[in-house]
Amino acid sequence: MMKKMLAHSAMSWLLTLVLMLCLALAGATVLTGCGEPGPAEEAGQEVDDLMEDVKDEVEDVIED
Repeated sequence: MMKKMLAHSAMSWLLTLVLMLCLALAGATVLTGCGEPGPAEEAGQEVDDLMEDVKDEVEDVIED
């Protein structure tokens, strides 16, 4: 009976340790992922800016 309790306690402790490690790694990944924008993000921003310019031009033409 005592061996079973110790084994359960050790497994519970190990599971808690693994979950804490996973949460720490996930947190580190989120924090380091917020750095400088990469080339794909910059290209996407350029496309967004161009689409906004086109939309403004179309609105100007429609208003005139």
